[in-house]
Amino acid sequence: MSDSNTVMRHDIQALRGIAVLVVLFFHAGFSSFSAGYLGVDIFFVISGYLITGMIAKGLREGSFTFRSFYARRARRLLPAAYVLLLVTIFASFFLLTEEQFAAFREQVLGSVTFTANLFLWKQSNYFDAGSDFKPLLHMWSLSIEEQFYLLIPFALFILPRKFWLPLLVIAVGVSLALCLYFVGSKPTGAFYLIVTRAWEMGIGSIGAMVAVRSSWRPVLNVLVWPALAVVLFVPAFWTSSVHPGLGAVLVCVATILVILSQHEKINGALPTKALGKVGDISYSLYLVHWPLFAFAHNVYLGEELSLPVRLSLLLLSFALALPLYRVEEMFRHAKGERLTRLIKTLLVASVVIIALPFLLGTLRQEGYEKRLEKNVGLGDGCYEIGIDAFNKTCLTGDAPDVMLWGDSFAMHLGAGMAAEAKNGIVQTTLASCGPFVGLAHYTPPNNPPEWSKKCIAFNDKALQYAKDNPAIKIVVISSPFYRYLDTEQTGILRTGDGFNDIKMQEDIALTHFMEGVEKLRAAGKKVVLFGPPPSSGYNIGMCLERKQTGLLTLGMHADCTVSVKEWKKNKSIVYSFVERIKTETDVPVIDPSAYLCESGTCKTEWNDAILYRDEAHLSVEGAKAIFKNTDVMKRIYTEAQ
Repeated sequence: MSDSNTVMRHDIQALRGIAVLVVLFFHAGFSSFSAGYLGVDIFFVISGYLITGMIAKGLREGSFTFRSFYARRARRLLPAAYVLLLVTIFASFFLLTEEQFAAFREQVLGSVTFTANLFLWKQSNYFDAGSDFKPLLHMWSLSIEEQFYLLIPFALFILPRKFWLPLLVIAVGVSLALCLYFVGSKPTGAFYLIVTRAWEMGIGSIGAMVAVRSSWRPVLNVLVWPALAVVLFVPAFWTSSVHPGLGAVLVCVATILVILSQHEKINGALPTKALGKVGDISYSLYLVHWPLFAFAHNVYLGEELSLPVRLSLLLLSFALALPLYRVEEMFRHAKGERLTRLIKTLLVASVVIIALPFLLGTLRQEGYEKRLEKNVGLGDGCYEIGIDAFNKTCLTGDAPDVMLWGDSFAMHLGAGMAAEAKNGIVQTTLASCGPFVGLAHYTPPNNPPEWSKKCIAFNDKALQYAKDNPAIKIVVISSPFYRYLDTEQTGILRTGDGFNDIKMQEDIALTHFMEGVEKLRAAGKKVVLFGPPPSSGYNIGMCLERKQTGLLTLGMHADCTVSVKEWKKNKSIVYSFVERIKTETDVPVIDPSAYLCESGTCKTEWNDAILYRDEAHLSVEGAKAIFKNTDVMKRIYTEAQ
């Protein structure tokens, strides 16, 4: 994404063109580019190669200065980026919800200070609105590059030249090892942090340090063709969900092999020159394309964009990239007094860009950020550690007689249930952990086997807590269940031999659900299942805020309602499982659709209350409205068995 004023290399420009195109096609949702995100890894290698080569050459010749290096980076990267940021700020003010705009302000700050990757890492969590809705999501990679630009010149300046290559090799090895280690247990950190991504630019740096000997040329001439095939086809056919992983390693190694080969047939080929034209505008194209797609995802509420919309966004990306490229060219060669004025202007612009969204944010205080905040029930302390008997924030009353057990779909009932319960409730919930005994889903990378074992242990403690507290008379269970019913989903099952991987099945889920019910009943507790509320696969809370505040909203769900037919079709395995519990067991089921749906449509508002905070979780005010305006709590007391 960055550049260098070295002799033009058509092959490198073509690699840039390939990289940006596969990223664009991936973001456009074309299934034939399901791993198009690997284009960023290609960019990283190119950046490492060019920048390290430029610094090393300057240091060897005695012409390198930090002032000239960073001035060069500033005039190359910042003018186009700042134009993009200014336009995106104003567009976001009119197209994002209040909560999204608050997160967007941090993304702007991160983009200007080259720490966008850190802000995006911090914003990633279970209740996150989703990366597709963030207009500056793509700035994480530019921040990674800028952090590399801060590190590599100082490292090369301080270290003796004889240590450059060996220490680079060691640094790449350490970074890659950390990446592969953390991508399984802490995948978000592995994706966003410089320490786990530096190896990709480091591969380019090693390539810049290696003097290609004539004896290597025949080997490179052979390797270049499979390497080029990897660059062209791996982003299209790679299927692993682990990233950065083996796919990134293959693409990075292949990229540096193509660069080092300097193959005449590749460098002079017509397709190379054509792709090189795309490579020329790749930085501007990368900058401008993602905000367009992110705004479209917001306007269409995250539903799959139609082919005409996606093609239109691609064409618009190229149309807007061309004038932005002109901005790049205007300032790239600024020198002397003109460069001084440019640097001063950029410093002022930095302050304005950081301050502007915060000033605009004062005009967006409609209260929706609070109304649609994450619903963790009785408090943040109950998000994962509600089982702690000494955590007073996770219970109400002196001796609560109702226990709420399950995942986030039990969690979101907490505030409403507590407001109507006779003697209070105790909340024992763990996000994403279904209420089963000895069974947990396994969805890498976010829920690895270690997490699954934690989930099983949590449910054991929840049952023991119910047993040890005689005041608890009723246990309300809730979950969406779908991860435990999908036959393509892998799970972990505890047996006498330890933990075994299994494929999820409805019969297995029912058996281990009923095992928990039987343990509770053996401890003298009554049980009732609270079914998941109707949903239609789009962010209902976002839709209602957009509707009430007049933000542009398009698509099939623009009316913000839920179709019963669509709900039962999309959640058929869940609906079937709940029906099976209702008909095949003696566990009573409270179905919220009985209160929310009529004439084929389910309401998402109750008087002035917004019922949902996202696709399917109730908002705090929604949970309170349902429990206040219905006989749900009364039914829990009378129907539990």
